Amino acid sequence: MPIAADFKTLTSVHRVFPYLFSQAQFDAIAKEEEERASNPGKEVKPSRTQEGAAVGSGWNFREKNTTWTAALQFNCFHSLEKESLLITARHKVDQSKNGTLSLPAAEAAKFTAPFHFVPIGVLHGKNYYSNAFVFRLSPSPCKGTPLFLLYVSDVSFIDHAEFGRQVRESQLQLLSETERQSYQQTIEKEGYPPVEVLVLDMLSDRPYVSHVSVGESVAIATAIGARHTYFVGMSHSLEYTETNERLRNMNVADRMEMGYDGCVVYDAQRTSSNI
Repeated sequence: MPIAADFKTLTSVHRVFPYLFSQAQFDAIAKEEEERASNPGKEVKPSRTQEGAAVGSGWNFREKNTTWTAALQFNCFHSLEKESLLITARHKVDQSKNGTLSLPAAEAAKFTAPFHFVPIGVLHGKNYYSNAFVFRLSPSPCKGTPLFLLYVSDVSFIDHAEFGRQVRESQLQLLSETERQSYQQTIEKEGYPPVEVLVLDMLSDRPYVSHVSVGESVAIATAIGARHTYFVGMSHSLEYTETNERLRNMNVADRMEMGYDGCVVYDAQRTSSNI
């Protein structure tokens, strides 16, 4: 199973669940991070441990899982740097066998493709950072304007001028060179670039140290101006139907609504005519 996280998070996971890592592999990725810090701007190639697993952009706990302990593929990402994970189509995974592939590896490869994203560090309380993510929705290349999803599930404050620049930079990394030249001509040099879907934090009506309130969430969503926004992470104090009614009274319900379990935020087949 592929796991993606920044180095600070991987360090915390390693501290609490050391048995998910081999020490050699963790030492190798820590060394890679130290090299990155000592040489900012320099490309650092993933290392390899004596066990033969790639370290850095993606590495496995071990090549053969000989115990009952989970075998995980870790990916260490960095803010404002494009990352890719290999994802197998869900319908080709056997859910009755703990998520194992229902096809031989050679066949499964036909239904596996890279999933690209760019993380952005955002404040999640005082002096603490979480990650927002920019995903590309439309295929590459596409006929019209590329479509993007912006995922911000845990945030306490956003500097719109800086965040808008970071979102724009992230989108450009997810485009081909030809698309990039064309896209740069159509978007503003300041403010937010076009966002098809925004998934945004909304905790409660009351201010909180590490999350945004209802009023703050609506204000952020308005500033970003996504075609459609889904609010997530609500506490028990926000009732689903009542809060959606409040959004209607704010005249934003045509583009903002509460998320829910099983919510489909984007259907590529239904919108294929637009891309």
